[in-house]
Amino acid sequence: MALNPPLDISNVLKGWYLAKETQRDATGVPVGLSPLVEYDELSIASARERVLKGEKEVYFSTRAMIEYINSKKICYVSCGKCLRALDGSTCPDEKHGSDIGSPTERYILEMHLNLEGDGIVAMVFDEIATAFLGKPSSDMMRLKYDDPVEYNAVFSGKVGKMYNVCLSCKLDDRAVVDRNGWTRTVSESEETQVEFVFTIVSVSPVA
Repeated sequence: MALNPPLDISNVLKGWYLAKETQRDATGVPVGLSPLVEYDELSIASARERVLKGEKEVYFSTRAMIEYINSKKICYVSCGKCLRALDGSTCPDEKHGSDIGSPTERYILEMHLNLEGDGIVAMVFDEIATAFLGKPSSDMMRLKYDDPVEYNAVFSGKVGKMYNVCLSCKLDDRAVVDRNGWTRTVSESEETQVEFVFTIVSVSPVA
């Protein structure tokens, strides 16, 4: 039996996986691959409770209606070497700094979900948003300016429907709700009301 035979297809597959492995999604899985994981079916209250009891991040599945998708800002520009948003022409990751490679426009969608009367706002990032909308971010940005009617139709066609959703829930110590109900960032010296952060890791229509 030959170990590690020098087959061209093997080298191509290895190169493809190594490229994918450098960028991972919210679940730690290489972007573009699917985790073989079944998440617990939880209510929002149960997910929050588990986080408050000490779990750093809780992944769970549920059914939810998408009530609204914020179409005003759908993308951000990331460092070409990681997924972090650029600060001007600099990556916040000290390993990269001004060495940002080729900056990439990526999805960052804000969705308002209704889970049996419990409303939350959840974020959806690049690969999952592309699959959900059926278009890459570059195509959607062109539509936004070239054909606003079609652009808005893409979003309106997705709302008001039930979906199977897998989410992550964790605390964001930087975010608090002020007296007017606005979420804002605070310094460590301020007394904070901790907010929960929800990220969608998969979404599909209810059959």
